[in-house]
Amino acid sequence: MTPALRLDAEAVSRFAAFRGESSKLGEQIRALEEALVGALGVEAAGRAAALGVDDSLLAGAVSVKALSAQIDVVLHAVGIIEALPHILAPGEQVQALSLGAGNTNRDFDLETDLQVAEFKFIGWRGGAESVRQDAVLIDVFNLDRAKTERRKVLYLTGSSIPLRYLSTSKRKTRACLARRPGVLEQFDAIYGADAFIHVADYWAAVRDRIEVVDLVDVLPVLGVATGMGEQE
Repeated sequence: MTPALRLDAEAVSRFAAFRGESSKLGEQIRALEEALVGALGVEAAGRAAALGVDDSLLAGAVSVKALSAQIDVVLHAVGIIEALPHILAPGEQVQALSLGAGNTNRDFDLETDLQVAEFKFIGWRGGAESVRQDAVLIDVFNLDRAKTERRKVLYLTGSSIPLRYLSTSKRKTRACLARRPGVLEQFDAIYGADAFIHVADYWAAVRDRIEVVDLVDVLPVLGVATGMGEQE
């Protein structure tokens, strides 16, 4: 390991120690705010250092930010792969995979001889999550429009919050689908321009055709290690 990599590892360790439990980070920030009130420039660094803030911590934050740039891609790919032994029936064969997060040139994240599936690795919190909600609705439509007799499965990390959104939302269906180019045009071509005004209307019409599976039940580590459990 090179000295630069050792420095990064040490800095990341400092960052992790400073961050601690996410629920207590706010308390640390408030302590810093109070400690720095009234400080002159030369005093500020000393007061902050006494609370663990220095160049090494900054380097750790920068390193973590750089490391996290592709975390969604890694989580999506590894999550699907680790789930496969648990979600495939005996004898079920993988036909195609799209492991990269985001748009690809494949129709689904997973295709087998028995199912087509989309995966969403999201830590749902139940607040204003319109971007995430829209992504799930687009996946629902992507599955619904598939002309296949195979199972159509939506795999989610924590299902209660997104299912509540789908079942009760009065957001305009077309406004949600328009977030991804071309999807709204496909929707109107199938259903017409006036059908299913609200998200809940559309979900009520298609829910019996799409199976929702909670990945936290399949891979508990998703709930424990990443905070993706139902409590969110």
